[in-house]
Order: sequence, then structure tokens, then C-alpha cells
Amino acid sequence: MSNGCEYGFLDRVEQKFHVKIPAEVREHYLAYNGGYPEKPVFAGGDGEEYSVDWFIPVWDGKERPMEKTLGFLRADDGVIPDWLLPFAGEGGGNLCGRLHGQA
Repeated sequence: MSNGCEYGFLDRVEQKFHVKIPAEVREHYLAYNGGYPEKPVFAGGDGEEYSVDWFIPVWDGKERPMEKTLGFLRADDGVIPDWLLPFAGEGGGNLCGRLHGQA
């Protein structure tokens, strides 16, 4: 297997949490399965700058797998709404992205 994850891991997250992972996010995880950005500061569509320390990996066996993070955040009486997906971490916590077609 390459550095990326397999379709089955992403499908499992979608089925378990009843979400649809956006195509761009799927492509990133299929290629890299999380990882560390070369440049940790990104400009968002809103003009703000965002820092990313790491992208949360999908499959088990990594420090912060997406499935465990999502399960933890959803289990605590909706720390995050169903239409957000944690995909990265930074010094202040997890970064979440809005899922297409939801909320």
C-alpha cells in the first residue's frame, strides 16, 4: 500500500457517521492519508490565515485517526454538529470542514 489510505477506510467513516466526505478531501486521503503540510499556514476563502500542524490520518494505528477523533467529538453531546468533519489539527485543537450538502 502507498502512503495514502484505501477507499474502504473512507467508506467506513462515511457509513459509521452517516457523512459524505467531499471529493477533494477523499483525494487528499487516498494520496497521503493525512500527513504534515510543507507550508503550515493557509489562506482561507474568507481571507483569514489558518495554521495546520497535521492532517488527521484515517486508518487505525496512527496517533490521531479520524474515526476516533470524530467519534469522540460526536459522543460528547454534540461537541461538533453532524455537518462538520475534523480533518486537521493545530495548536488550538482540531480544524473542521463543512460537509457538502449538509447544514
